[in-house]
Amino acid sequence: MALTIISAELFVLDYDYASSTVATTKRLLRWSAEDDPMYTLSEDCFIYTYDNTIYAWNIDQDRFFCWSIPDDVYIEIFVDESSNLLVLISHLRVYCYKVKDFTSSLASQHPESKTPLVPAFIFDIPGDMPREGGDLRRQSFFYRQAHYPRFFEIRTRPDVAGDRDIFWSYEICIRNDKGDEGHVRFIARHSLPVRNAMFDMDIYGYRLSCGRLFKMFYEGLEIPSSIHLAFQDVEGGGTADHPHTEVELLFPVPISWPDDLDEDSTIGFDPVSGRLCYFTDDFSKIVVVDYLPPIA
Repeated sequence: MALTIISAELFVLDYDYASSTVATTKRLLRWSAEDDPMYTLSEDCFIYTYDNTIYAWNIDQDRFFCWSIPDDVYIEIFVDESSNLLVLISHLRVYCYKVKDFTSSLASQHPESKTPLVPAFIFDIPGDMPREGGDLRRQSFFYRQAHYPRFFEIRTRPDVAGDRDIFWSYEICIRNDKGDEGHVRFIARHSLPVRNAMFDMDIYGYRLSCGRLFKMFYEGLEIPSSIHLAFQDVEGGGTADHPHTEVELLFPVPISWPDDLDEDSTIGFDPVSGRLCYFTDDFSKIVVVDYLPPIA
């Protein structure tokens, strides 16, 4: 069976504040997979993974490198800036790599060598969560500071038609100098308070504010008339003792937005200001809707 080679153009925009000009760098990336690879950024590197391989493009040097990683089915990749770790998550484990271990080798490594990259830490994911078929949700990519928890959830589908999706909440605790060897902590198992469990939910990147976690979703209509916002305490949220609170935000008019854009880039809601922003489906406009009165 022949592999299909897929290519995509990656554009990097570099804004110069002194001259108010934008420089554009373009790179053609290729991979042999049916789905787009997962990707993240670390300093001057664009990093993506598929087929148990990590690829890195050093943007400043315009050099391309790759490493082999343990055989697993990965569902998330991100850089934890406070610990300087590259984190990959599967249904079974959390793999943590020291960013300096591979960025320091960019100058000397041959781009096709696929040197094995050894994780600094591997943590098992506890609990009786189903180990296949789930997808991962966590806070939006811009929550990278140390005081935010390394929180993620895995959503699994119910066995019985009409039942609600189940969310398994976890926190990654990184090894520290106080003797903690690091682990993945199970927080809670819960479902979102949706009105119609038969609808597929589109869920966007989580927001964190004032010790609460905000989840924005809509129930699989082609032209949604509203967005649902469910929020909870970060600690133990969604359980019987810490239930979700749900708010429905009605749109002024029915809308549609692009379905081929990254979820954190298509639509966003700021829980502090009560402001919702989204692209129109032809990318020609950004729509801003305020749900709270302005502060005098």
